[in-house]
Amino acid sequence: MEPGDDWAVDRRPNLLLRMRARAALRAYDEAEKPYRCLVWEMESLEAEREALLQSLVARHRAKKDGADDLESVSAELQRINERFYELSEPWEKAEAAMKSAYAATQRVLRDLGFRERPAGAKPPEGLS
Repeated sequence: MEPGDDWAVDRRPNLLLRMRARAALRAYDEAEKPYRCLVWEMESLEAEREALLQSLVARHRAKKDGADDLESVSAELQRINERFYELSEPWEKAEAAMKSAYAATQRVLRDLGFRERPAGAKPPEGLS
């Protein structure tokens, strides 16, 4: 967010505030990477589980399912659920880190005086 288009800042930040902002944004970036990877993996697992269930339903409707088919689907669902369980602890940690990093960036933005500029308003003199 740069002051200008849709955002305004009350005053120019001093050196300490700029350092805090840089540290907060770096921490946010570091927290976001593992979080995004976990989100991607969990979404992939969910899609895999959904596709597996859809294929089972389709085979059942076509009356082509047998006991062996059900066993293989059950085993695959068990594998997916175990992977979800393995991801639960890293997910909780990543989510907590993201919440903490987000709160830190919001504090810095508030301290900087960032706020949304009303439509059509001009920036204060010397701040753009």
